[in-house]
Amino acid sequence: MKNRRHDNIRKLLSCGAYALFFYLLASPVAAEAHWILEAGALAERNDNVANTNSAMKSDSIYLASLSGGYYEQIATYTGLSAIVDIESRNHVDYGDLSGFSARFSLNLNHKFGVGLQAVRMNAHVSYGLDDVKDNHRDVTLFTAGMSGSSWVTDRLKILVGYEYDKAVPVGTFTPRCGYYGTDTNCYAASYDNPYDTQGNSVFTRVSFLLSGMELTAGYRYRRGDVTADYVPGAGSLYSYTPIWNDAAFPGWASVRYDAQTHSINLGVSGEIATQLSLNLDYARHATSTSVADYTNNVVRLGVAYAY
Repeated sequence: MKNRRHDNIRKLLSCGAYALFFYLLASPVAAEAHWILEAGALAERNDNVANTNSAMKSDSIYLASLSGGYYEQIATYTGLSAIVDIESRNHVDYGDLSGFSARFSLNLNHKFGVGLQAVRMNAHVSYGLDDVKDNHRDVTLFTAGMSGSSWVTDRLKILVGYEYDKAVPVGTFTPRCGYYGTDTNCYAASYDNPYDTQGNSVFTRVSFLLSGMELTAGYRYRRGDVTADYVPGAGSLYSYTPIWNDAAFPGWASVRYDAQTHSINLGVSGEIATQLSLNLDYARHATSTSVADYTNNVVRLGVAYAY
């Protein structure tokens, strides 16, 4: 099973590499073109990896990432980039959440006019695969969105945008339904996989340059599906709510809900060497569903290299 998923990751990376190769062959000489290479390593602390409103489970996660691609100016004020991203993550306390992901993305940007304050528009689409130690969490990932940004002053930048996201499970399984999850005779409508999710987001971010550092503050509103975990019997899990015994949290069950999530993010980044930066971020996610509300507080500290 895992070998087949690993083959899927290799196929995704190969398709991304071939698409980039043939794009380069077909492209004329551009006014501006360059390769993209970025790498990073960071440590994360999440106080609620189970997405629950009771008996919250915190965990430390170590991540390593690598991005490679190519950018080309295809018109006077328009550029196109093709990028392959890979990421490995290791959960210290809940190892079944550890995994590896690969993604291929295309980004189109356009600048309306000249000067620092000219509005820049960006449109992106990406497709990838998230391979998790707990097989039931393996999904393909699709995102598409657009954003606009402008430097209000030579130090202050404002960005607003929209994004659609969808996760589709790679495998299949039969859920357990009913109160306490004891009923296995679910009707057809409840056979939805709790890891089959989609959502729509709007977001904004403000960046401020100060003495060699970049300070950022952001807000995101997302409406759509979320996957949460609960101890069966702790709440009323009705017949229309499919659940699944969660390997990552023995004795717990995964549930999918329609939800609203409000997220705030604060960050600071500073250059510590040529092309090397140190980054500190804090994010708080507040999620509301028809059954329960929960929050996540996430702190990240890492280094990033950009070529």
